[in-house]
Amino acid sequence: MTLPTIEGRAITRAGALVTLLSALVLVLLAAMNPQSASVHGDGYYTYLWARSIVFDHDVDFGNDYQTCTDPWGMASMPHGLAMNQWSPGAALFFVPILAFDVLTQNEALDDPNPINANGCLGPLAERAVRGSVVAGLLLLWLAFLSARRVSSDGVAALASAAAVLGGPIVYYVVILLSYGHAASGALGGLAVWAWLRERERFTAAPRGEPPPVRGRAWVGMGIALGLAMLARPQNAVLVVLPLSLFLERARDAIRPSSAPERAASASSRWRRLAPLVGWGFAFTAAVFLVFGLQLYQWWSSTGELFLVPQGDYYLRFESPRVMNLLFSSANGLFTYAPLTYLAVAGLVLLAWRPRTRGIGVPLLVVLALTTWLNACVADWWGAVGFAARRFDAMTVPFAIGTAALFAELLALVRARPRLAPALGLSAVVASGVIATSSSAMMVAVGYRSDVAQPSTELWARDSSAIQRGIWDAVGNPLAWPASIPFALLHGVHPRLWDQASMPELFFHRWLTLEAQPDLTTLDLVGAHGALAVGFNAEQGGYRFPRGRDARVLVPISYPYVGALALAVSARPERGRAVSVELALDDEALGTFSVPEGPTELRVPVREPHQGIVELRISLHDGTLGLARIELLDRDPAPSVAQARRNALLRERRIAWRIARGLTPEGTR
Repeated sequence: MTLPTIEGRAITRAGALVTLLSALVLVLLAAMNPQSASVHGDGYYTYLWARSIVFDHDVDFGNDYQTCTDPWGMASMPHGLAMNQWSPGAALFFVPILAFDVLTQNEALDDPNPINANGCLGPLAERAVRGSVVAGLLLLWLAFLSARRVSSDGVAALASAAAVLGGPIVYYVVILLSYGHAASGALGGLAVWAWLRERERFTAAPRGEPPPVRGRAWVGMGIALGLAMLARPQNAVLVVLPLSLFLERARDAIRPSSAPERAASASSRWRRLAPLVGWGFAFTAAVFLVFGLQLYQWWSSTGELFLVPQGDYYLRFESPRVMNLLFSSANGLFTYAPLTYLAVAGLVLLAWRPRTRGIGVPLLVVLALTTWLNACVADWWGAVGFAARRFDAMTVPFAIGTAALFAELLALVRARPRLAPALGLSAVVASGVIATSSSAMMVAVGYRSDVAQPSTELWARDSSAIQRGIWDAVGNPLAWPASIPFALLHGVHPRLWDQASMPELFFHRWLTLEAQPDLTTLDLVGAHGALAVGFNAEQGGYRFPRGRDARVLVPISYPYVGALALAVSARPERGRAVSVELALDDEALGTFSVPEGPTELRVPVREPHQGIVELRISLHDGTLGLARIELLDRDPAPSVAQARRNALLRERRIAWRIARGLTPEGTR
């Protein structure tokens, strides 16, 4: 694969036409939004950044929570006051619309409802969040500009349509407009494009004559990265891109490439690094200057410059759920946006070819870091919302990878008429876009926007409606990279992966470490019956093993289970009790004597267990029916120690706010 040089290359008619059509499709999908532009959930607090800037001219949310609603109690949290754990990046797209309405005295300002008149909700808010559509259009354009670095314009336009309209971000560009993911995609894409643009100029220079360091380019890359981090601090992983370019340029600056340079002293070659190092510092300063809005809000509100606002347990670096994140039928990246398979294949191809390795390897590293970071989040499934939303900043890299793959495929069949492969690629993109858009619409219609349904119900219903026939036979084909190894490991049908990889049980809220009550129990005669392997169908409210050995697959979120409480019913063959031996993965839980009839068997657990674990049941002298298994906390519960830590944080942060006049004296 050759990397085209496009400085000064005019955009072709094909590229412009396909990009324009893609933009029209995006606008049309937004106009068809079955939820209108309602502001709710995470999006309400994301939007409040724009409201606070326009109406209050600050970024402190104490007065916003007094004037507006506060559905999730952010005004007074266990670890502080006036918290807002969402990011300001989307405000860059919301503020211009909201400010225009205020300056032109929009009639909604006279609404008798003070919530609407003060821009908290209602028409003003719903108009402002349409800035996400603007962000989506910008993202589409940046995806095209970036993808044309590795392909022709027509292929680049097709690839950008695949990444934006056929990727997970489309739901947040055209439906959940108040969320910040469209802004994250656009601003993350801006950082990728800025890096590609400077890298192209660098690689286009004659060998042995590195171009002079362009300070404005490094400052521009710093500004772009700072904006991406404003949308989501996790987008800091994009620093890999300018860092890779810095290392390439540093290598070429100190490595002799000609006889005169080899004769020059090492110190003279090292001196050539000085301008690059200087602009590296300027790049870093630009990043922190732009990201300073978020840093200032954290510091002014809490007295801390760097923090995870969601709490201590939000990121679990020791236990990333990578396979679930990518391949779960509940929310997986590849299962809900299958065109991503093409994108990743294209990125691998770029990394494999020596000519494009400088693009492919950094982008793959960014994708790997993004995947790992998203998999470390406690609710890796993303709560209620369209799947894989936290991959928003990967949209432009996905467009680049897709374009690279399409370009390679076209090159392989270049001896044939170009119309046939072009039509074939168009069909692939169209089918992927239709599949993703239709499932997004199904989800949007399937639940009320103001009531969050459990994703276990939401995604299971959507998944089964789309792929029931194939799923019955072989499971979800898009999840095979995970479901087949899972099936071989546990000796089950691949379709069981869909239940086992759903949002996990024994989920502890990351801020308080309190167990979420509705996720502590396996109902083996109801919702979780498929996880009971080797059991008969329900009989009298219990399920009985078909043989002496049976298993229950238990997807555990929080690893420190204190005990299992099993609702059982024993049927002895002789004597008055059933002997049952239990093991949880490699931990032997013991052998227990269960009297005849229904009872609760409480089994202590000593070792940590998380992910999909097996509860193995071996019976002697009878059978044992199971109705449910409840996962119990240790004593004392982890929430006790976390409450003490939260109280200390809250006290310190209240004192900080009182000292700055943001909170009245005596607040507790």
